[in-house]
Amino acid sequence: MTPGAWTKKSSYIQGIWDAFPIIMGFIPIGTAYGVVAQQAGMGIGKTLLMSLIVFAGASQFIGVSLMSAGAGFIEVVLTTFVVNLRHVLMTASLSPYLKDVSRRFIPVLSFQVTDETYALSISKFAGKGGDPGYLLGLNNAAYAAWFLGSLTGALIGSYVPAVMSHSLSFALPAMFIGLLFFQVKKAGELWVVGSAAIFSTVFYFTFSRTWNIILAAILASVIGMLVERWTEES
Repeated sequence: MTPGAWTKKSSYIQGIWDAFPIIMGFIPIGTAYGVVAQQAGMGIGKTLLMSLIVFAGASQFIGVSLMSAGAGFIEVVLTTFVVNLRHVLMTASLSPYLKDVSRRFIPVLSFQVTDETYALSISKFAGKGGDPGYLLGLNNAAYAAWFLGSLTGALIGSYVPAVMSHSLSFALPAMFIGLLFFQVKKAGELWVVGSAAIFSTVFYFTFSRTWNIILAAILASVIGMLVERWTEES
């Protein structure tokens, strides 16, 4: 497949159009990230570079908070790596719909996949086949919106009162809690969510305020696996 086949005007623009709800969410949350990062002392350049290279809201918020707490390089990298592992599963499930795309173009499509663009694209492709032009438009729009939000937050970060910036740091967790609420439909999933919350809280106050996320994610995954096996055997 040639690059020109990706960007068929109709499918590419449709992807941008369908990204409108994501854009409306990414700009304010990206702004919140920019404010938090700026007030953590990252500077405008590093704040924007992180959005351009990492482009993962949860990891960026976590990375900034860990660096502010004095976490080491290894802790920041491992934590963000574990948080971003879900992207491997998301892009793997999209790959069957993009079998006709040349392998050299796959990194371009996969780099900008987020939880929100994945949800839209997988529902669009299911039963109809993949459309790389649509996915490219969807991803590009979300990427641009996140960068615009990050830029806005970085520029106004020094003017936002510290009290307000602390509340802004909860913007992304609040969004994920809202998404999680509608995705938990089975008892096994509830076990994973509940045990992750308990483990993370306990480890945060008793063991480590930087390793708690990694440990909680691993233990909750094990519990989820055991619960699933038990329910299947039953």
